[in-house]
Amino acid sequence: MTADLVIANYGQHPADGAHRWKYSKYRSSIDAYINKLKAKGTKKVRQHFLWMETVASMFRKDSWVRGYKDWRTNGRLGMYNKYATKKMRELGVGVLPVWRQSMSMTRLNPDMAHLEKSILHQSTIQQILNFLCPDGV
Repeated sequence: MTADLVIANYGQHPADGAHRWKYSKYRSSIDAYINKLKAKGTKKVRQHFLWMETVASMFRKDSWVRGYKDWRTNGRLGMYNKYATKKMRELGVGVLPVWRQSMSMTRLNPDMAHLEKSILHQSTIQQILNFLCPDGV
């Protein structure tokens, strides 16, 4: 791993209308991803990798969602997050807990799917700094 820090996440798109992954497929995907991380070396991964939970989604039932058959519900995203967070923590990987933080901000997204970047940056920057500098150095 050559980067100082890699922050990874996926959850929104496996649940979107183009993919509609069942929970079992998401779990299998996370398990495969964990195996790839382990192959890089657990110590190295723990020092240079953070998992970011998927942000909450705004509830909507408009024609776009019905026509696109979007599966992004907070119930589904919550299940995805619960599994991915558990597996990452078992590996000893740091987790940015943005799921809960974003629950009250779902109406602040610019495109009905993504959280406003400035909100996400402000809510996670301290956590990232704490990870990079655990002793406050």
